Amino acid sequence: MNHTIVMGNVGRQPEGLKYTNNGLAVLKFSLADTRGKDDNKKTSWYDVVVFDKQAEAVAEHNSKGERIIVVGRFQ
Repeated sequence: MNHTIVMGNVGRQPEGLKYTNNGLAVLKFSLADTRGKDDNKKTSWYDVVVFDKQAEAVAEHNSKGERIIVVGRFQ
């Protein structure tokens, strides 16, 4: 089973909420996971895609720099 949990900061303002021909909401945004201190900091970036009601909620309630937890799977 491919199951992932990532906690990080929203990389840029989630925008561009789109809808498929079937009316399904789709939102893409980036998530930055930074670990380490001072000169030893390392940041991993993730491209996140959310669908349906979750996409609408993220677009409405989350903004750049906000710390969030994403639970999903890699694809």
